[in-house]
Amino acid sequence: MEFDRHRELLEELIRVSADMARLPFDDEFERTHEVITHFGSLKRAFKLIRKVTGADPWDSLRQSRIDDLRVYLALARFPKRPSFVNLPLSMQRDIKEFFGSYKQACESADILLFESGNSELVDAACQRSKLGRLTSNALYVHRSAVSSLEPILRVFEGCANAYIGEVEDANIVKLHRFSGKVSYLACPKFDQHPHPPVRRTIKLSLRNRFIQCIDHSENKNPLLLDRKERMVESDHPWFERFARFSMQEAQHGLLDDDQDMLSALQWHAKLEEAGLMIRGNRLRYQEGVKRKRLPPRQDYMDPRFGKTAITAPATNLEEPSDSLHDATPDEAIDGDCEDVVEQKENRSAELPTRSKRFGIGKEIGYAVYVHRDYEAVLGASVEWAKRHLPNHY
Repeated sequence: MEFDRHRELLEELIRVSADMARLPFDDEFERTHEVITHFGSLKRAFKLIRKVTGADPWDSLRQSRIDDLRVYLALARFPKRPSFVNLPLSMQRDIKEFFGSYKQACESADILLFESGNSELVDAACQRSKLGRLTSNALYVHRSAVSSLEPILRVFEGCANAYIGEVEDANIVKLHRFSGKVSYLACPKFDQHPHPPVRRTIKLSLRNRFIQCIDHSENKNPLLLDRKERMVESDHPWFERFARFSMQEAQHGLLDDDQDMLSALQWHAKLEEAGLMIRGNRLRYQEGVKRKRLPPRQDYMDPRFGKTAITAPATNLEEPSDSLHDATPDEAIDGDCEDVVEQKENRSAELPTRSKRFGIGKEIGYAVYVHRDYEAVLGASVEWAKRHLPNHY
């Protein structure tokens, strides 16, 4: 078979073409001359590749790149869209390939921009979204996953971001389905707490540009997040841990897809009624409560798992130690580690200790502090986090 005879060359062409979502120009592929020698042109070689690999993956890549360009050009209107000649050469080539001209690309981007101001279209996109925790009036998404939303939702959030800038401690984005508002929520213990409380909210109305800042740090009954695995992408370091806990709650009848997120007191009452308590990132029966026969786990499996069983994350990090092991159920849901320590009598303060998980660094609460020269010992989680840092960071 012709593909097999030139497999190594064609696989390299596949890699470059997949990165660009299009066939490279002659000067964008170092082995162009070899391809022309064997196949006559890059187009003929690519035609063979599509025949062997199938057209669907390439059509998907193409559409994804078109969406990225539309979002970029839509948000580039703030403050002023650059002229075509000032765009990077690779982007100029993308625009000609996917839109035909810069004018048509800008017109397509403007349509998307105006659609993001239509609450009916925003609501429909929120309901279609396979990513995010949908409630009766909003879609909650982790900030690192916003770029994977539909174009209209990315532009909707991008307009808010362009107006108020980066909200440094906000890690959850709330896209309001009907009111034209975008909220940025600060949940400091998102990774560690099974139901992290919302500590601060910055809310912007795109219709009248009114900004509201709300501090929940003194609120004794804050909103608690649930189904965290829906708010992140499947490559998030703790995705499977989040999903396991949500599956456990769903098996016990604590979660309802049609129900909005609950407050701390509401969750406490729900756990008490079910005879359960939270220990670390697991549910436990309260003392004296009889165990129940639970439905199959597959009935509550996140669609992104497919039909396979849930396994531990492929990372060299272990889960944070359960420093809330002795906490009461409401403390385990909402209490900070420091608060729990202060409430315990006759407990002496302890200095940070060397991390047992990595053999280096100081453990303070759920965090591990290391010198930047040794960040590699923390493994995949650090690399994942670095990929989601702002470009200017």
